[in-house]
Amino acid sequence: DSYNVKITDVISSFFLNNVYVIGKYFYEYFLNFSLKYNSLDKTFFPNKGCYYNISYKVILPYSNINYYQINLNYNYYKLFYNKYIVNLFGHIKYGGIYNHFYSYPFFKNYFFIGTSNVRGYEDKSLGPKINKGDKKLPFGGNFSFLFKLSFFTSSFFGLTSIRSGVFFDFGQIYNTITTVYSIVKIINPVNIKFSTGIVFIWITPFGIPLEISLAKPFNVDLNDKIKNIHCAFGASL
Repeated sequence: DSYNVKITDVISSFFLNNVYVIGKYFYEYFLNFSLKYNSLDKTFFPNKGCYYNISYKVILPYSNINYYQINLNYNYYKLFYNKYIVNLFGHIKYGGIYNHFYSYPFFKNYFFIGTSNVRGYEDKSLGPKINKGDKKLPFGGNFSFLFKLSFFTSSFFGLTSIRSGVFFDFGQIYNTITTVYSIVKIINPVNIKFSTGIVFIWITPFGIPLEISLAKPFNVDLNDKIKNIHCAFGASL
């Protein structure tokens, strides 16, 4: 892969040194290792089983940028009384640096977006932010975790193409690397975001899942952007 980073882009101050030293063009050669397991009984609206994916991305020599990423994604379903389904969905993602690189590349930061978000908050609104004038812009971070616990009914008033339920979400994004080999302890439980509410998931006639949720967020601060009603295609089922 190759990247063209413009100097006019809004980037972190601790990454500017990389642009000046290495240049504004970045290229990388990498290997991806992945381990997957899938025991879900159905592709859409599963009732039982689990899915997980553990991946590791490593940058190879002769790249002019060096980092690695370790990601864990999981999705678990359990059926009770042939009518109710418990679903646990989420991820843990971490990006690190090695080989004396100054900092983690900002354009590889993680964001919450779509169904991989704490419902009740706008996409990309959680996690570190940077100042641009009087605005705070989302910047993302190198460490992300998300947990979503949902309780569904197997049908909605007899309609098997719709599931309804209640949920509880929590998660956050952090920037744990500030300088070379400097890991700062800023994973503070006080900053974790929570939400709860109701959710409807519909398999549209096009075969694309649509998730509609009504959420009440908790632990909100002044810089958070709230979105109580959220719609997203491609819901994780």
